[in-house]
Parts: sequence; structure tokens; C-alpha cells
Amino acid sequence: MRNAPTPEETLAKTTLLLVEDDDQTASDLQDLLRPLTREFLHASDGSQGLKIFRERRPDMVLTALTLPPSLDGISLATILKTHAPDTPVLALVSQDEEPVLFQAVEAGIDGCLRKPLDRGAALPVLYRHARHALHRRQEEARAALFSYLLDINPHCIISTREGRMDYANRTCLQHLGHETLESLLEGRPGSRTSIHMAGENIPLHDFTWLDILRSKPGRQHTVCFSTDGEPCSGDNMFWVTHKGFPELDREVVTFTDITPLEQERVQLIYRATTDSLTGVANRYKLSEAINTEHVRFRRYGAPLSLIMFDIDHFKAVNDTHGHMAGDLVLQELAGLVLRNIRDTDALGRWGGEEFMILSPYTVQDDALELAGRLCEIVSRHPFAGAPGVTCSFGVAQARQGESLQTLLQRVDQAVYLAKRNGRNRVEAA
Repeated sequence: MRNAPTPEETLAKTTLLLVEDDDQTASDLQDLLRPLTREFLHASDGSQGLKIFRERRPDMVLTALTLPPSLDGISLATILKTHAPDTPVLALVSQDEEPVLFQAVEAGIDGCLRKPLDRGAALPVLYRHARHALHRRQEEARAALFSYLLDINPHCIISTREGRMDYANRTCLQHLGHETLESLLEGRPGSRTSIHMAGENIPLHDFTWLDILRSKPGRQHTVCFSTDGEPCSGDNMFWVTHKGFPELDREVVTFTDITPLEQERVQLIYRATTDSLTGVANRYKLSEAINTEHVRFRRYGAPLSLIMFDIDHFKAVNDTHGHMAGDLVLQELAGLVLRNIRDTDALGRWGGEEFMILSPYTVQDDALELAGRLCEIVSRHPFAGAPGVTCSFGVAQARQGESLQTLLQRVDQAVYLAKRNGRNRVEAA
């Protein structure tokens, strides 16, 4: 265990400023104190002393009370204790100055030493205040270290004190488009000033978003930041963790950037649910949508229809024009149908040259009308590299009491009927 530093060791780490206009007194004190301190500074009047203090920020100030009238010792002490209350200020007092000691106390001085300075009496006083000054300097250095570590942290970190944001690390300020915490709190226009959490945009300076975190401790929220309440973009997604420190009346909120993970997740979902050739939903995705709508149909009775269509003689297209031309036909057909169905309909590639349209809230007659229109649009469309492409369409409306599997079998049977009855037509089952 490390031993506590001795008084001499403590003073040896201290920078002391002496403000004294009497040359002989200043010289005597310099001879006494310079060897004991890390750095000894001297000013011959209050104005010079204040200038040196602001430039060098010494650990301790020793000032005479009687100084040139431009700035006397009491006025200097008042200024120093107002702007640097943690810096010890000691008064050098001669016997004839004792009547003004009360004014010095009112100015906030931390102690006094009698002139001429007695080494034996002065060192304990200087040591006591040097120890406090050194402790303060160490705390400031520790705070600077923590601030540095937080600033180089890749996570966005915010702390609050007594319900008000009092710190945001550099990562956070840069991401939100601010240079200072004050700019962030003022909500400078054009920067990211809102947090999207729990389905709503909340101004950062409105700490109701903290209430959400407090109400669900231990839960990890996914949030994003937005500009002036606009919808979030996918380029900033964060996991949020919250920790309270009741003894310090502080809370720390950490935002971990998961944008790359979110973008990768979106890409994986897209690849897992999208047909890579045509860009429409794949069978897995469309099957999920059909199942959801079929459950809704069984529960509420809202009409539901399926339209399946298949490219006529598609093998001949591949054999005659090549598989690349066949792929182009599939892509062009998917785009053509997408442009001619309703926003409420869903198109997916069912397999090979087969496609399926999910039409919720649609009775069979309306589905037949849509299928007939699509059949005509396809037959008239000049497909690049493969003229004369047509499709056979089948339509089936869901019936109460039948399974989804039966519905799918019926629509498939309807396509078979269209093929058997001459192709390039629509049949219902």
C-alpha cells in the first residue's frame, strides 16, 4: 500500500502565486518558498496577479492585503473566490493590517499568515491548503481522463444530472451535428434534434424519452435520431442502455450504433423474402401474406381471392430464344403485372414461370375482371426478344370451412383448366 505523501512532497507538487508589492518581503518569501514548491510565481500588484492567475492557474495564491490601489488584496481575493472558488487564497497580514482581516474574511479568503513569515508556523498552513489543492488538481485530471476516454468511445454517451442533460461525448455531438452541448440543448435547426423511440418522435431536450427508459429497466430499446421531427432514415440505428446512479443523482444513457447490423438485417430479410430474378416477393414471403389474409378471412369473413397465372409455352421460349431471353421475359412480366394491380394486391413468384396475386377484400367476380384485364395486357405487350408471350390465369375465392391448402389447390386447378381450354384465357374454380 502506498504511503501518504509528506508535507514536503505535497508542497513540491504545488504551483504558488505570491502577490506582494514590497520588494524585500517578496524576496524573503521567494527565498523561503521557491525551494519548497514546484513553481513559484510572483506579481507585484493585484492587476498583474490576476493576469498571471488567469494565464497559469496556480494551485494556491498568497496575497498581501495592502497593494497598489488599482486592485488591492481584498478586491483580488474577491475576484479569485468568485471565479475560482476551489483555489485556496491566503492573506499575508502584518500587525497593523489586523483591523481589515474581517473584510478579508468577507472576501472569502481561506486562511492567513502573519508577516514576517515564520517557517515553522507557515508550513502546516501551506501544507494543509496545498493538500486540498493537489487533491482538486488530481480530481480535475481524473475528470479530464474520463472525459477523454468517453470522447474517444465509439458509442454515443449522454449523462443527465437532476433531470437535465449535462454531458454528451464527442461521438454523440458529431453524430447529432453539434459542436457543443449548448448547441444540442438549444436544438439548432438542421441538426438531429429528435429521438424516435416507442413509435414516436420526441425532442432530445424533452426528457420524456428518459421516462420510457426508466419505466422499462433492463429492456434494450432500438432508436434512431431524426432532423426536426422528420422520419428516421436507415443510416442511424442504435441500441439504448440506461443506468441510474441515485447517490449522484445522475443517469447515463449509452447509444450503440447498430446501423451496419440493421442494414445487414434488412438485406438478409430482403434476400430471404424476395425473388432474386424478378424483384417481387418469393413463394415464402407470399405464402406468409396469404396465410395472414386467410386467417383474417376465417375470423372476420372479408372476401379473399387468389389469382395464379402461368406463362404459356415457356419452355419453347427458352428453347427458341435462350434462357437469358426467358429470364428477361420473367422480369418484364413481373414489372408489367405490378404496374397494373392495386396497391392492396400482392404479387409473388410462385415457382418457375408461375406467379400468384393475393387480392384481399376481393370477390371472385372482381378477381375475374382483374385477371381478364391482365391477360389482355400481357398478350398485347411486345416482350423484348420473345414476341407473342401469353399467360393462362386461374381465379379462386376463399370459402368458409375450407382449408388454405384446398384454396391453393383450387386456384392451381383453375390454371390447369385455362391451359386445357386453349391457354391465354381466364378460368375460375
